[in-house]
Amino acid sequence: MGRRLAVPVHAEGILSQFDGYQRLLELDWAGYLDRYGNIGRLDLVLESENDSTNRYKLAKQPDVVTLVNLLGQDGLREQQARLGYPFSQDDLVRTVTYYLERTSNGFTLSRVVNASASHHDSRQNCAESASSSPTAGTGSTWTWTIKPCACIS
Repeated sequence: MGRRLAVPVHAEGILSQFDGYQRLLELDWAGYLDRYGNIGRLDLVLESENDSTNRYKLAKQPDVVTLVNLLGQDGLREQQARLGYPFSQDDLVRTVTYYLERTSNGFTLSRVVNASASHHDSRQNCAESASSSPTAGTGSTWTWTIKPCACIS
């Protein structure tokens, strides 16, 4: 990564998906879950309502969380420091939590990336960050739970 890269940051120290992301609308996640159940392909759900994902703070897999997965928590904080952007452990926790709450997990690997990003680093195993269980009565449908593990708090 370059030394002059501009990195948009929300007021709370949360890394932004892109400049202007914070001006997008919040999605009524609970309402959509109640109406549709599976919203992994939220893009198709919104299109069926003549709406677009481009209006909302949502992602199938946030690029910011992928950065944590690729660089590791220490690597991302170090890169931010090299670019002149302070980025504390608390900022990291807020960033990962913020995007996990706005992710539809519509990308095939999003659950793996989210679980990995919740780890302190790639050498530490935090099994509680991702778990799965079959949804009652559905046979092959699985319910996944992703949460930031204790090692990033």
